[in-house]
Amino acid sequence: MNKSQSCSTEEATKFALIVPFFSALGYDVTLQRTFTAEARTGIVNVLSGRADFVILDDGAVTVVVECKACNVALDKHVSQLALYFAHFLTAQVGVLTNGIEYWFFSRQGDTNKMKDSPFLYLNLRAVAAEGLDDTTSGFLDAISERGFNVDGIEESIRRRKIETNVNTWWRQQLKEPSNDVCRLVLREQEFGRVTDKVIERYRSIVADTLVRALALEVKQALNDVRVDRDGIARLAAG
Repeated sequence: MNKSQSCSTEEATKFALIVPFFSALGYDVTLQRTFTAEARTGIVNVLSGRADFVILDDGAVTVVVECKACNVALDKHVSQLALYFAHFLTAQVGVLTNGIEYWFFSRQGDTNKMKDSPFLYLNLRAVAAEGLDDTTSGFLDAISERGFNVDGIEESIRRRKIETNVNTWWRQQLKEPSNDVCRLVLREQEFGRVTDKVIERYRSIVADTLVRALALEVKQALNDVRVDRDGIARLAAG
């Protein structure tokens, strides 16, 4: 039986899954100077009124962690983390976790409010199977005990947001390319001037061509993958 199967309560999940996660980031959970449990928020009538864990940098709370049992869906508990987050004026990151999923939230600009949506979803089962991308790895380094760096945290958040926004933008362009994208593509063709009329005439062709080009790249990548006897997929050398 794996650890997650035996974690039916929040406390069990904390000690079996969540504390080891932060220990892997270098934190000594007995050292209150950098990692504090049951941090008082001063908020009344909200469960215990205490954040499960906080991470401190020079005595200031920078990361607020709210824990749930591993069989609990996280989406219903974002507002609770947001309340705790807002209490700590120096907090930069909020973490909502059930020991398997880790949702990371950032601050709303210069306010003490937490954004409604995570900038990073981390699923440890997926990580075990697929590994970490560079941006996620850099972020975890920035919140680790040894590499803790507020500027690094902000840069990692910014990179993750750019990746998310570009992915969203690119999917939209595949469905219906914007005038700017069409103009960029059509300028490479034999048009004297790319007018709005030209764009509307050829927009569907630009969209279809972008999709076909992406499909060909995916097909080529799949052809280059070799599966070893142990089932690990690797890109073919050369």
